[in-house]
Amino acid sequence: MRATLVIYVHGFLCTNNPPRVSALRQHVEEHQLAIDVVSPRLPGKPRAAITLLETLIETQAPKYESIVLIGHSLGAYFSTYLVSKYHLKAVLLNPVIHGYEIMCEYLGECYSPHFDEHFEITVDDIEYLVGLDVETIPHKQNVMVLQQLGDEIIDQRKVSSYFDGCRLLIEEGGNHDYANFEQHLEMVVAFLCGHETE
Repeated sequence: MRATLVIYVHGFLCTNNPPRVSALRQHVEEHQLAIDVVSPRLPGKPRAAITLLETLIETQAPKYESIVLIGHSLGAYFSTYLVSKYHLKAVLLNPVIHGYEIMCEYLGECYSPHFDEHFEITVDDIEYLVGLDVETIPHKQNVMVLQQLGDEIIDQRKVSSYFDGCRLLIEEGGNHDYANFEQHLEMVVAFLCGHETE
């Protein structure tokens, strides 16, 4: 049995295989860690995305000692919900706090260039996202938030308030994509998996 499964949860209209995932896999291989990394391609529709993630967690749970999450942007919003439901550990990168607020900007026809996928965001999708909202983060010691002040989408003050009590790392500069994630790999892996790397 492998010790840990890391699930990378990508953001809305983002790729599921950004450089940070490749860097994480390389880090795991170089340090010979008992970790598997998966980065599922999520459907554009939020209900379908959550269903895919819940199914993945529930089917893989018997095979691993622990399942942990790395979520970016709207993927961090999904991860916050999953942390609450399944009591998982997670690292959240430039997290969206209220997914329905962001998604309101995308009502109507959408296109994902990474997956060549056309879909429509409806009022029902927005209402579904409202239902995913977590009022208070449970087990705050299990959540690490990495936020860059150069993020052009997320208000850092709201992030600091909402995730108060979680482990927060706030950096100057950067952008919404979260630049220089690779610099934090050792810290992220140690937090999620309890592994000390050399």
